[in-house]
Amino acid sequence: MKAILIPVKEFREAKKRLAPHFLPADRASLAEAMCEDFFSVVAATRCADRVFVISKEPGALSRARKLGWETIVESYQTSESDSVDAGSRYCAEQGVRALLRLPIDLPLVEPCDIEAVFEQLDVAPSVVLVPSSDGTGTNALLRSPAVLFPSHFGPNSFPVIWPRRRDAAHVLESFETLVWSSISMNWMICGGFRIGCGLAPPRRDGS
Repeated sequence: MKAILIPVKEFREAKKRLAPHFLPADRASLAEAMCEDFFSVVAATRCADRVFVISKEPGALSRARKLGWETIVESYQTSESDSVDAGSRYCAEQGVRALLRLPIDLPLVEPCDIEAVFEQLDVAPSVVLVPSSDGTGTNALLRSPAVLFPSHFGPNSFPVIWPRRRDAAHVLESFETLVWSSISMNWMICGGFRIGCGLAPPRRDGS
């Protein structure tokens, strides 16, 4: 079973890196608008059997339920990594084998981009990583099994996830990794600007 997991921070707590440029109410409105837009994109995809939203934000949880998605309600939020790992464990318990974590702040992403990530996935155990434009962050993470290795998101997360992937590969002996890049998946809202990069050729690395 394939699924998408979308972590959503409380709108009033989101985009604090934009604090020098926007008031708290404006940042909350931006987060809400991004959530609504991104949910519409995911709703148009045909690649996942189920969609899960993990959040403490009532607005995001309500939108998810209206779309017929499953919700994981958080009583508190410490970090996106913790939220994704908790959500991944829950999804694995529900029978999900391949789980794609996506953030809501990918303003250029289209349904075909999300579907393309799933198309890159090899037989389990395997992972597809989509780095941020500068190569230091992790914009999308598709793991099969869903709890293949611990999450780590945020600035400089990609260099942390890479050795975790390698450690899992050593334990499992057989492991397929694909680093995949596209313009729309690499662009995201960051520090008041949209940051992007050009296309990079896919490369497989089973080391």
